[in-house]
Amino acid sequence: MSKKANALSQSNRRKSKRYEVVEEIFITFKPGFKFVGKLMDISTGGLAFEYIIFGEHEIPRMANAYIFSQQHFDLTRLSCKIIHDDRIDCERAAGVHQIRRCGVEFSNLSGLELNQFLELFRFACKELL
Repeated sequence: MSKKANALSQSNRRKSKRYEVVEEIFITFKPGFKFVGKLMDISTGGLAFEYIIFGEHEIPRMANAYIFSQQHFDLTRLSCKIIHDDRIDCERAAGVHQIRRCGVEFSNLSGLELNQFLELFRFACKELL
């Protein structure tokens, strides 16, 4: 399947509208807090982020996410499921480090958490076409 057809197929499967994160917002996971990633896009159903690791790594399939920014946003203990964790091929990503992109699906957001996400969308996101 071509990249374009795969992207179209992926977008047709999405349950929620995605928004590009245009502010500096970061994510890490408990237990361990072993790495920090930068949010790339987000929806009410999940998010995608990119991160850099050195050497071996392991992300638990179920985890508690901590999402934060320097200025406006701090959301802790979000229960989530890791959907994919893929290496990004990049000319500069050779050697002992890897640049990776990870997809996360939220598990049962509370009303308060959903309201916090709406606030995040307002100040940090723009709609993806």
